Amino acid sequence: MTNASKIAGIAGLALLCGISRVDALVAKVSNPPSLLASKRVLIIKGTETSGDHYNARLALNTRFLQMRTLYGFTLDSASGSNPPTTGLDNYDIIVFNYWFNSSQAATLTTFQNAFKAWANSTNKRRGWVGMHTSGANEVNEWNWLRDSLTSMAYFVHSTAAQAGKIGRTTDAAILAQPILQGMVDSFAVPLDEWYEFNYGATWPDVHVIYNLNEKSLATQLGSPMNPHPMAWYRENPVTHNRFFYTALVHNSSGVTSAAGNEFFPSLMLRALEYVAGYDTTAVSINGNGVYKTTPKSCLCLKNRELQVDTKGAYQLEVRSLQGKLLYAGHGQGQQTFRPEVFQKAGLYVVKVAGKSGVYTQRVMVQ
Repeated sequence: MTNASKIAGIAGLALLCGISRVDALVAKVSNPPSLLASKRVLIIKGTETSGDHYNARLALNTRFLQMRTLYGFTLDSASGSNPPTTGLDNYDIIVFNYWFNSSQAATLTTFQNAFKAWANSTNKRRGWVGMHTSGANEVNEWNWLRDSLTSMAYFVHSTAAQAGKIGRTTDAAILAQPILQGMVDSFAVPLDEWYEFNYGATWPDVHVIYNLNEKSLATQLGSPMNPHPMAWYRENPVTHNRFFYTALVHNSSGVTSAAGNEFFPSLMLRALEYVAGYDTTAVSINGNGVYKTTPKSCLCLKNRELQVDTKGAYQLEVRSLQGKLLYAGHGQGQQTFRPEVFQKAGLYVVKVAGKSGVYTQRVMVQ
């Protein structure tokens, strides 16, 4: 078979699998994207009219609009100068886009009460995402937000904005979460204000995904931290509502530059997906998490074998797209399967049935 024929064949399988070129690119940053499709998202915009934070907010808003187009969620926006005090219950996710500062705190009591009721609601899962200046944790600006959502009180920063390097956590349990699948081990941030802070009351529930390597800074911080968290998530153990905050990014270069144009938007997409409500994946195949929702992409098998990893005993089936049973097996914990049917290139459906339910994944054997 010529190389051109091989490429055509693979492209044909991809089309059968429902993967367009856009879908294939999307799959690299979203796992799975369908989680957001039914969600209603409200972005509350910052009030600055110029400067680095203003430019970063505009750049990030553009990326949010692109995400809306790709994933189909409803996206509304509101001014931080006059945020809504009613109707918040209509939204699954609220994003503070470089919004909130101490000068606003005294005039927003009605909104603060409405938002607090929304975040504490138990009638459906809620999610909040904030970045950089959205912490509202300086000098007692909004103690409830500090104690309930961001989990920290920052000192702002002791140095001018400078370049630095962040690194991914080494915590195995956090690394296994979908929010980190496909994210880089380390990233050189072009320019940032490196916030220094105290930990809030809810910090024990926080899961840190990226830390600053302070040794990468040209000018050392006035209040060094080790480790120095830069992005984290948390789930309220009572309401099960979810919150994500990152002290990144100071200016638009972190959102749109050649060096940073995918890292931060990808992180924001993962944050939206996390607070949208995905559950910890209970099954992995070849190291990729498998969800109960129908996947939008296929798993390509390079060595024609399946390595299944889940707790407890399970049944494994390989079926044709039409549902015909081609292979059946069983296992417990981590086990490798080599179905003879995989000797033939094609598209298959793999089902893993365990105590936590039935998980389905389409696989493409080349």
